[in-house]
Amino acid sequence: MADDICRICGKEGPLSFEHIPPQSVGNDHTVKLYSGVDAVKSSLTGQDDMEGLKYRQLQRGQGFKTICSSCNSYLGQNYVKPFSEFYRATGQQILVSDFQEGDKSIHFKTDRLMPLAFVKQVMSNFCVSAGDMHDCKDYLLDRESTVFPQRYRLHMFIVDNLREQKLFTGWMVPIFADYTCCKMACIRIPPFAFTLFDLSSSNKVPEWPGNITDLARVPWGEKPGIEFHLPVLKAANHSPLSWGNVG
Repeated sequence: MADDICRICGKEGPLSFEHIPPQSVGNDHTVKLYSGVDAVKSSLTGQDDMEGLKYRQLQRGQGFKTICSSCNSYLGQNYVKPFSEFYRATGQQILVSDFQEGDKSIHFKTDRLMPLAFVKQVMSNFCVSAGDMHDCKDYLLDRESTVFPQRYRLHMFIVDNLREQKLFTGWMVPIFADYTCCKMACIRIPPFAFTLFDLSSSNKVPEWPGNITDLARVPWGEKPGIEFHLPVLKAANHSPLSWGNVG
């Protein structure tokens, strides 16, 4: 196997497979991996489903082989359990018990979330899937660091169908009608979806709901009571460029 560069620490060497979401939430079976860029292109032509889009079939769950085993182990030891616990609770309790068809947003409170671990798991997933984020190295590889790189803004959504396909994009630069642009990457792993904006490479960033960037700076180990007010994405919405237009 040819050596490569780890997308987190930047070291050259053999790479290991990182599951997104973690295996512990059931990501351990054959899946189809679609490109978010292809989904955007198809949505622009009026296609609302994934029929006909190219995909890669993965036998051991959704994920990417882009980080070294050392970084993979550190993420697993520190961030996977807090993320997985909240992932399961959200999917089983919020969508099943509280979600109503037609809701455009969902409001809930929790004191079960460790925000710093949760955000670091999400940011590591962007490093793994989108790349070009070596400035996250110190933030991710020191679990107590709250020095979140200032060039990022992170948004979170709730997906209304747990069985919907997962979706990943690399970095995209959409150009708006006024010729401004923003740089963004997206991940959808129902019941969650996330959009990451790169402020340093954008001259216009949409004011979307669901901004959770402040959670990236909550001290390690703290579980404060948090109120979430998150936009709900319809399962049929495969275009990340429209995720913020849900109000």
